[in-house]
Amino acid sequence: MQARQAVAGAIAPIVVALLTACGGGGGGSSGNGGAPTPAPVQTQLAITSGNYVGVAQQALAASDFVANSGGMVVAAETVDTNLALRQGLALRDRLSGWFKSAPVLAAGAETRQVVLCGTSGSMELTVTDKNGNNDFDAGDSVSIKATACVEAGVRMDGGLSFAATSMTGNFASASYTAGMVLTFSDFSASSGNVGVTGNGQMNLKIVSASPFDNELTIDIPSFSSTVRIAGQTYSQAFSNFHMVVTTKLVGSDFTASTSASGQLSGSGFDNKSISVDTPTPFKRRVNEANPTSGQILIRGSGGSQLRATAQANGTMVLLELDADGNGAFETSVSKPWSELH
Repeated sequence: MQARQAVAGAIAPIVVALLTACGGGGGGSSGNGGAPTPAPVQTQLAITSGNYVGVAQQALAASDFVANSGGMVVAAETVDTNLALRQGLALRDRLSGWFKSAPVLAAGAETRQVVLCGTSGSMELTVTDKNGNNDFDAGDSVSIKATACVEAGVRMDGGLSFAATSMTGNFASASYTAGMVLTFSDFSASSGNVGVTGNGQMNLKIVSASPFDNELTIDIPSFSSTVRIAGQTYSQAFSNFHMVVTTKLVGSDFTASTSASGQLSGSGFDNKSISVDTPTPFKRRVNEANPTSGQILIRGSGGSQLRATAQANGTMVLLELDADGNGAFETSVSKPWSELH
């Protein structure tokens, strides 16, 4: 379990770079189950001298959407817009236990059970054990339907499923390699005045050698969410997104390195899209809120691009704008990370 927590805890800075609830207009029309969905993306956003700081703010703040889903320390003022994803990923740690507790049936049998949640509500589990060994391994799956499930102050509702596509080693140990598909079906998590609903699929590959030496690869064909904060709704989505998070114990420091690329969109970008890439992976110590090295490149329409580079002191980030796409960054400004979360 420690290995999985270490992997999840390192879903690191800048990866999901955009899609934050800070700024932007309301969400789109109703979608599955009545939940608002992002408005259709029509075109790329032009990055200009008038919006580049805001675009950077969206990108760097929304990185926490996935970056800190596993529990990495974040700035205290960061709005918890990653609730649905964080709660979903946390449920991975229960998979082995659910298989162990399932009745022993013939291989390939499907069992259903209801699990009571910590405070109130329940989760209905559908467990499919392909080889009947009561272990979560290749070919197995768990579907979860949460109903008013409250744990640690967070309420969960809706559907979530895990399907193992490959497995070597013991998933319940600190040393294993696993491939799995994580699917969100109107899965929502809410706490206080913040609520998040997620829809879509993520393909995970985890290579864990120890609790402090592991690599997580996430490929996201399509994932969208709506974030509701104090009565306002925002949309966020990403597609063809790829990220790799590597965590290692170097000396006495547990460090995380993150790279990402793909398409992002949302109401914070006028329902237009941008693309992101990390020419230099972002790195930070696990007990630090911000990266101390790394760079993200954000591209918009007309060749416009924005470069954000983490500074070594861990408190500042350099923003550079190439509005006309000629390859020369003509405008720059340094901003505290605290202004960009």
